[in-house]
Amino acid sequence: MARYEITGPDGAKYEVNAPDGASEQDAIAFLQQQVTQQKPPADRMSFAKKNTPGLSLPEVDPVADTVKSAGAGLARGAIGMAGLPGTIEQIGRAGINYGAKQFGAAGDVVSPETALPTGADLQKKAEGYTGKFYEPKTAVGRYAGAIGEFAPGLAFPGGVAQRVLGNVVGPAVASETAGELTKGTSWEPWARVGGALAGSALPNIAARGLTPAPSSATRQNAVQTLRNEGVTDLTAGQVTGANPLRWTEAAIQDTPLTGARLPNMLERQAEQFTSAALRRAGISGTRATPDVIDSGFQQLGQKFDDLANASQATITVGDANKITRALRDYERMTPPSQQVPYIRDIVHDIGGIAGQPIPGPLYQQYRSIIERVARGTSAPEVSSALRDIRNVLDDAVERGLQPQMQGQWREARGQYRNLLTVSRAAGAAGENAANGLISPAQLAAAAKATQGRRNFERGRGELGNLARAGEAVMKPMPQSGTAPRLMAMQVGQTVAGGAAGAAAGGGDPTTTGLGALLPWIIRGAAGRAIMHPATQRYLSNQAVQGGVNVGQGRRAALLPGIASGNNQDDPIEY
Repeated sequence: MARYEITGPDGAKYEVNAPDGASEQDAIAFLQQQVTQQKPPADRMSFAKKNTPGLSLPEVDPVADTVKSAGAGLARGAIGMAGLPGTIEQIGRAGINYGAKQFGAAGDVVSPETALPTGADLQKKAEGYTGKFYEPKTAVGRYAGAIGEFAPGLAFPGGVAQRVLGNVVGPAVASETAGELTKGTSWEPWARVGGALAGSALPNIAARGLTPAPSSATRQNAVQTLRNEGVTDLTAGQVTGANPLRWTEAAIQDTPLTGARLPNMLERQAEQFTSAALRRAGISGTRATPDVIDSGFQQLGQKFDDLANASQATITVGDANKITRALRDYERMTPPSQQVPYIRDIVHDIGGIAGQPIPGPLYQQYRSIIERVARGTSAPEVSSALRDIRNVLDDAVERGLQPQMQGQWREARGQYRNLLTVSRAAGAAGENAANGLISPAQLAAAAKATQGRRNFERGRGELGNLARAGEAVMKPMPQSGTAPRLMAMQVGQTVAGGAAGAAAGGGDPTTTGLGALLPWIIRGAAGRAIMHPATQRYLSNQAVQGGVNVGQGRRAALLPGIASGNNQDDPIEY
């Protein structure tokens, strides 16, 4: 169905819908006849007045037009989907012939006829039974028809937002809008196709506007682990993992006039992380200083003493066998010349009281010696064997406690195990450790050494999981020293800026000073803006996870709507 916009003899503008094959002159003659004689439209032509009051013509019901247009569009889209292979073949053949002509071919190098029926072929067959599909009469109807044509995109894979916005509504609206803007020109078919492709990306652009730096689910799990532990002062770069943000924040840290927002935030973050580690050891504090660690050992030691004195512990034959196996494993893994005689001695002593109660003071004596030797040795085989023996003693004490006290004992054992890890991490090298701040890397290394590498790798242990989350999120970007060197080099720019300001202001001190400070002021203002809490919340938000991106494989969802013609009277030709 062809459409013509014609100015009538009365000066008003009319839109004439004419059958295929009718010329513009036929449409003009038809319009003159209808307007002059005020006859109702003929069966094969219709017209409607545009923007001209005073002439009474039948009005189109917009609701009915929208419904009919959407239904007809849906039919076109379904037929376009069925004829998609043939349509793609047709476009490919036309492209080959077009390319050949550009290289001098006299005619078609391949037949334009397709082996498979196209969407247009199938639509003609369908119209042989139903009659011509309904054509929209209003702008709303045309948009509804376009959405109907792209509706088969709902069948393609993807989330709800992707399928509804990225595959149907976005491309349909953009395609129809582009077609309306180029209506009647040779660009219209191309504009509709381009609009469909562009419209598929609009939801993703909107999603990126809401969430500029979407993060992976793995990283978000690590972030949530830290937040659950009280580590909440995380930067947008750390939350999202976006390298541009992380590099920007790293540069801000070395930039003057930023108000020290980032350094202060990172210091609070380190204190929160240290506090989380200490809390797992039963200690309340923000820094793991020597006095804090020592106080923690004393408090836990007293708790062990009190509970051990209340226990009716007995070393069973099974306990003695476990201790003997620990000794045998140690001696098998350690050369005789490097073995510590004390381990065999303590195994002999404990085995000698098998089947007998072990008094609290004797348990405390054994445990104190075992821990002192285990902490003082650098040989992992020695510390492992001693702690296996200690665990047997601890199990015996736990069995001898009243049920209501066994939970306290298990809690104390867990806290002591964590305190050993925290103590080792706090003793690491570095300025932060000397100031009582524990880094994720130091905690991870200590957890592997004190609680076992295998346990760390399997995610067993509270401190191991905390360290892993911290390593994933809080680890700083590599610092080669380039940024500070560039900052120092820019002192020369400051001098040059001051000289320029002096020249421009005739030596005025105010102008000279502003010229010198302007580069630093601009950088400082930018750093303050990026580190402002509102900006950080916006950059780190994850309201839209993954967006509705249309990438490789997603474009196929647009083909049915494009192939159906999208309300086009003229197909795309090369």
